[in-house]
Amino acid sequence: MSESQLVDLVVVGHTSEKSVEALVRDILNLLNDHSAHLEFKLSDALLFNNGMVSIRDNISTDAAQAISQKLSTLGVQCILRPTLQIVPKDLETEDTSDAATYTCPACGHKQAKLKTSHTGQMDACEACGIVGERYKKKQHFQQVVQNESQRNDNERAKRIREVLERAKLDEEAMLQQEARRQLGIAEKPDHIGMKIAGALAALSIALGGVYYYNQPTPAEIAQQAELAANAQAEKDAEKTAALDKAIENAQKMGEKLGDRPSADPTETTTSAPEAVPAAATTAARETKMTEALKADTQAPETPVAITAKKVQADVSATAISEMEGQQLTPSRFQISQEEHTENRRRIQQLLKLDEGDLTETLITQTKEAYPRTLLLLDIAEWQLQHQKIDNARNTIARIQQEFAQTQDITQQTLILGAISKAHLLLDEWEQGGKSLQQAIAKASELAPIAEQVNLLTRLANEQALFGNQIAARQVLESAATLSATLPKGVEPRSSSFVQLASAYAMLTDFAEANKFLPNIEDTTKRQKLVEFIDKLQHRVEQVRAEYLQTAQTSPP
Repeated sequence: MSESQLVDLVVVGHTSEKSVEALVRDILNLLNDHSAHLEFKLSDALLFNNGMVSIRDNISTDAAQAISQKLSTLGVQCILRPTLQIVPKDLETEDTSDAATYTCPACGHKQAKLKTSHTGQMDACEACGIVGERYKKKQHFQQVVQNESQRNDNERAKRIREVLERAKLDEEAMLQQEARRQLGIAEKPDHIGMKIAGALAALSIALGGVYYYNQPTPAEIAQQAELAANAQAEKDAEKTAALDKAIENAQKMGEKLGDRPSADPTETTTSAPEAVPAAATTAARETKMTEALKADTQAPETPVAITAKKVQADVSATAISEMEGQQLTPSRFQISQEEHTENRRRIQQLLKLDEGDLTETLITQTKEAYPRTLLLLDIAEWQLQHQKIDNARNTIARIQQEFAQTQDITQQTLILGAISKAHLLLDEWEQGGKSLQQAIAKASELAPIAEQVNLLTRLANEQALFGNQIAARQVLESAATLSATLPKGVEPRSSSFVQLASAYAMLTDFAEANKFLPNIEDTTKRQKLVEFIDKLQHRVEQVRAEYLQTAQTSPP
């Protein structure tokens, strides 16, 4: 080999105990060349040891030997291969057919095919060094992975549709059965039913005979009756004591919460408040909110209170949609109320059918953080109802992660309200009050006062939907206090007062809602609000009448 002969430096293997990744980094540092092209070539050569990858092309023999000696210190074995020389061929022997041309699938470079391909060697591109067959296998594998992922998504979507369809059929069958029961239509008899009835009759006769020959004596019967009477007396005494205790607690709670001042948006305080430490003020507010949440979650004890709570829950659910339709309040979500309600219904159906893993698909499809949080809250509540405490805590932890991952102040405020509800599900009253008070503090981070008022009103509406009427009223009091500082003018005062009045109407406190009407200077909005309040009052009377009629006609 002459000194003028150019060669390629080909890596044929290595004896190093290091991993390929570590060895490649050492070689790059040794050669002071960190190009991605060289890194790919080294990885290819060291992984497969096929003696086909050149890491230096068209260099002198001395330079190649110097690099080879350096690499040998790292345990890398190299050979020197003469650089391919282009020799003109006779025209009559030149083969330019497509069968004799190799096209690199990576860069598109064309070259003559190897004549030794039948021996097991694979064509490597002279321009980029990529082995075409291996490159094609990798591309094919990636395509297979993509196809499998798409197929899995399609199967999950199909499974969800099938499960929901089965749930729909079951629900329809239950409705038909209830309708037949109310109409007094007897079920069609069949032979299987007759056979079962006959078997039960025979079994009853047999058991009757056994009892006849083993019936207790009169003394045993009297003793059993006495034990049953004593047990019943103890239960009655426990119920009476629990009822007295509940009444006493309710009276104490009423004394604490009954003297709340009503918020008047037109009044402002002129006397300077006494200096109170910030920590003490925050603790007092959290305590007051905790007491409100406790009062909200206490079960009503009288028929009138039970009816009132049911009416408020029913009216709140329908009022929020009406408020959005009349543009009295901003939309709750980016998606429609109907879509969110449908997602909640699907979640419940999947949980009932023990298909909890499919709920993840519905949750991930919900792009906005707060409605996604509400779906998780529904799942946590169902898990607690079915004594799956650990699963519920994991779900609530996901809700807290939603808060941590969200940067939008509005979403964070609403999620904190949902976290408060989650704590109530676990009977964690203090944490519930603290989270709700944190939500009020988070809303204050918005710069314009009008936006703070609107966000607090939305927070109160969400608490009303959770059934926390007293806590919602406290949030509204904070919003009403801020509304008194709004700048003079038609806007934003009119919009803020409309939202406050709508929120009080949603709580069925129409007297408080009407107080805001004189302060709404926009006549169009005021007229819409008057119509909404009037319609909602009629709705309250209608729902109350329906519940009272149901209570009177239902058997005790």
